[in-house]
Amino acid sequence: MATETTEQKELKMCTGCGHRSDQPIEAPALACCPDSNYAPIGVYQMNDCDWVAAHTMECAQEYYMEMVGSPKDKASAETLQHEREEFLDDPQELSLEAMEQLVFVDTEVSCEYCAAGTLMASKLGIQPRHKVGAEAIPCEMPRRTFKEQLALIISQGEEIPCLFATTEY
Repeated sequence: MATETTEQKELKMCTGCGHRSDQPIEAPALACCPDSNYAPIGVYQMNDCDWVAAHTMECAQEYYMEMVGSPKDKASAETLQHEREEFLDDPQELSLEAMEQLVFVDTEVSCEYCAAGTLMASKLGIQPRHKVGAEAIPCEMPRRTFKEQLALIISQGEEIPCLFATTEY
């Protein structure tokens, strides 16, 4: 009896030119994109508030600590260790399933009601609305899955590692 398996494709990026592994290789990238140049890109949850896109967990943690911690050359080893324990709360790579379920809200696109109203729904597939007075007004901020957002930042040439998402802004 044969067992069916579904293989999840890992999104990778060419370390030379930034080409995504899920896109056909066009003529300009042919010389740069042999399979040996591709490195995986994952999204790593650092704590309950912040996610980093990076090639490895170690790279994600180093980037994050440089962003939120004390400068390495100005802090004691004890201080740096204390900050790691404080800022990194069970860091882990997100699974493909989590990437498809978590919702990225693009706060760089403004919604005139976000400041005035209360968000009434936030799950993907449900049109979020703001309660403004007696009305329910649709929220205009774009929502994407984390998987869609990762593909978008790679296609836009975002430098990796980077702060991928946060609940703090």
